[in-house]
Amino acid sequence: MLPCVHILLQGSIDLHHWLDLKRHISDNTIRLPGQFGSWPVTGPAASMPFRAFRLLLLGPTHSHINPWAFCLSHWELYGYFYKLGGPQQQGQHQDVHQQR
Repeated sequence: MLPCVHILLQGSIDLHHWLDLKRHISDNTIRLPGQFGSWPVTGPAASMPFRAFRLLLLGPTHSHINPWAFCLSHWELYGYFYKLGGPQQQGQHQDVHQQR
C-alpha cells in the first residue's frame, strides 16, 4: 500500500463555511497497511469549536489502480466539548474527561 500524500483536514460550524485545520502535502507517514499516525491541530484553529470535520484528497495517491481513491477505515478526533450560552461561550472550554 502506498501513501496518500496530499490531504486537507477542515472544520466547520455551519456546514457551509470550512476552515483549513491541517494540510498534508507529500506526507509519507503512513506507508503500510495497518499503520497509523497522529497529527495535532495547532494555531488559532486549535481553540475553536467545530460542528463537523472533513478530509479532502488534494492530489492523486501513488496507487496505479485508482490514484483518486482514498481509503480510511478508522478516524479518531480528540479535543474539548464547548457549551454555548455558558462561560464556555467566552472562549473557555472544559476537558472531555471532566464532563463524565
